[in-house]
Amino acid sequence: MIKPQSLVARLLLICLPLVTITLLALFSILEYQYYQNKRSELLATITDLTTVQGPAISAAVWEYDQDEIENRLITIGALDYVSFVSVHDQRGLLIAEFGDTSGNSEDTSFTVTQELLYEHTNSSETLGHLKVVGHPGLIREEMLAHAQVQFITLILLIIVLSGGTFYATRTVISRPLETLKSAMKASASEAGYTPVEWSRRDEIGRLVGAYNEMQELRASAENELVQYQNQLETLVEQRTAEVEHKSELLEAVLGSINQGLVAYDEELMLIVSNSRFREIRDIPESLTLPGSAFVDWVKFDADRGEFGEGDPEHLAHQQVLRAKEFVSHTFERTRPDGTIIEVEGGPLPNGGFVSTFTDITARKTAQRNLANAYQIISDSITYASRIQRSVLPDGSLFNSLLSDHFVLWEPRDVVGGDMYWSRQWGEGFLIVLGDCTGHGVPGAFMTLIATGALDIALSKTESGDVATLMQRMHKLVQFTLGQHTSEGESDDGLDLTMCFLDAQMSNLTFVGAQLGIMIVEGDDIMRIKGTKCGIGYRGIPQDQYYEAHFVTNLSNKSFYVTTDGLTDQIGGERHRMFGKKRLKQLLQDIQDMPMSNQRDKIREALIDYQGDEGRRDDVAMIGFKV
Repeated sequence: MIKPQSLVARLLLICLPLVTITLLALFSILEYQYYQNKRSELLATITDLTTVQGPAISAAVWEYDQDEIENRLITIGALDYVSFVSVHDQRGLLIAEFGDTSGNSEDTSFTVTQELLYEHTNSSETLGHLKVVGHPGLIREEMLAHAQVQFITLILLIIVLSGGTFYATRTVISRPLETLKSAMKASASEAGYTPVEWSRRDEIGRLVGAYNEMQELRASAENELVQYQNQLETLVEQRTAEVEHKSELLEAVLGSINQGLVAYDEELMLIVSNSRFREIRDIPESLTLPGSAFVDWVKFDADRGEFGEGDPEHLAHQQVLRAKEFVSHTFERTRPDGTIIEVEGGPLPNGGFVSTFTDITARKTAQRNLANAYQIISDSITYASRIQRSVLPDGSLFNSLLSDHFVLWEPRDVVGGDMYWSRQWGEGFLIVLGDCTGHGVPGAFMTLIATGALDIALSKTESGDVATLMQRMHKLVQFTLGQHTSEGESDDGLDLTMCFLDAQMSNLTFVGAQLGIMIVEGDDIMRIKGTKCGIGYRGIPQDQYYEAHFVTNLSNKSFYVTTDGLTDQIGGERHRMFGKKRLKQLLQDIQDMPMSNQRDKIREALIDYQGDEGRRDDVAMIGFKV
């Protein structure tokens, strides 16, 4: 029979709920882990499925093959672990779907989304996404069977643990305590102090030991008090020695620091100073002894011109008034001998102040030298920008031969790796836009190499043969950089567009190396891609062929060539690239404007889209009308 107020009953009331709650929590965790494992297995299966089916569906979307897309979705949706499958384009519009659309398509817990990409030679284009929703009913069936087994196991564990707790509590705690109680009563009834005997070394044994020790401590308390009194004098002597040692240590620390240090009390009488203070300020030792007056120090400094020209008495008085404010202070001072000191300090808790003095002459000299070096480098880069701009055309040919045009050229740094170029070639007109490897100074050097190679190639190429001109320029750049062999580490070059207008300005020949041209006519916009190969890079054959494209009937058409600095710029709310699609829409929106206004609108759109993002690359773009 268990008494309600007994220790065994109380322990059972505590342990049984705790055990039950713990086992329920463990059961819940295990069930949750089992659920997560099954869910992960389902998602992994769906992910593998989307990885396998994604390229085929991407190809079908690219080719606008609606039947192939729907057949693929039916094949996927027929799997027993798939509830719903759909394909959306890059704008989020539905292309096709299959399966249960009653609500499972919105359950993201069992949903896997795969971007549909169309792989180009050196890039990829997002076409949309494939969404597959798993069938949660399969997991629920397995969860129910697993939970039944776990619940039976839980009930058995609670029964076993409850019985074990009762037996252990009764055997290990309750019975030994009754024995201890009887022994202590017997000890209390006897005259004097009698230790309680106990042989076990468990917690109850330690309790008995503590009781015996308490009795022994009470008997010896007076003897210990006498011993503490005898030790008090010894402790006082030790404490005095420690204070003296700390004072010596403080003096050693003050002497070892590289800064001068001085402290004055609320009456402006010296508390402490170190030897470095005397060295930096170059004052007599008598003014650095504890108890010396602050006014004597500033009078000494005023007499030797430390505070500039003027009446020494007046200057010293001003310094005393400033010191009595007891505020934080930081300033620099150039001494008459040319050395520069930095003074920092602040008030003390009970009045007065502390100041440190640092000789910063070497640091200031280094800062001046660094500033001078930076100015030299900055001036050099600025002058290099003038040189680079002088290589670029002045616009006179554009103005004389084209009905309207604009040039947008903005290096990311002072100098850049984008270039544009124009020249009469035979009886026609050649327009070139290039994007060299890198930006800044390295990119600017590449533009000089490219323009030099272009001049040489022009002199050796028949007028109008733009494809041969591009090929010869590739050979020259590759040879100039020593990249015509497999040896070496550099791999630099450029992307390029060439537009040649014949003498009648009625036909245009376009050749591109990685870069293309956009042609706008009314509401229509067409993009001609260049050859998917740059010029000058290592590994490109010297006889690389660059395809020429021919455009006729040039009237009422606008032509645009650009480097990737504009389209690759990151910005917007989603921090993505500006992109070709956004540029095409912008060009359509501004077609009614003159070219100069178009340039301003394009630049404004780029700046607005860029926002707080840094400029990623040089930006160059040419627009023209014949």
